[in-house]
Amino acid sequence: MKLFLSTAFVVFLALAGAAQAEQTAPHAYVGVAAAAAERIDGTSKINPKLFGGYAFSDSLAVEGGVIDFRKATPAPEARTIDLGGFGTYVAARFTKPLMDRLSAYGKLGVAQSQRKTTTVGVTRKDNDTGLYGAFGIQYAVTQKVAVTAEYERFGKDKKAGAKSDVWSFGLKFEF
Repeated sequence: MKLFLSTAFVVFLALAGAAQAEQTAPHAYVGVAAAAAERIDGTSKINPKLFGGYAFSDSLAVEGGVIDFRKATPAPEARTIDLGGFGTYVAARFTKPLMDRLSAYGKLGVAQSQRKTTTVGVTRKDNDTGLYGAFGIQYAVTQKVAVTAEYERFGKDKKAGAKSDVWSFGLKFEF
């Protein structure tokens, strides 16, 4: 894993250097999203997500984000209660314009996530550090505001709580 992370970091620095040479508009951005994650028990819950990044050019950015996997409402007879958890990521984001205001993008990086459950008073935490990947589309409403829709994968499959697959819809603000 350390070799993979080191190699990914070197490749990222090389791409960032090349992107800076061709940069058209470096800028920072932040965003908010509603993320839908299915739980192991088959139910779904909408979770808040925050993200932000720095675009070196129109095609390359580095981004980080956090999603709060909310606590599930247990059934009265449930022995195991889903206490929620979180997911975080840092990734390189590659964007390709499709039309005047519509772009497609992909992200590749590292995710850290945690799910918490309790069974008969004993709390269990399931931690995972793994590969993060995403792809999506972005529509520019104005020069500084965009609407996004994406599929994300936070590491490996989880044994409890929210699954690793997440669909999110959000707003991105550039400055």
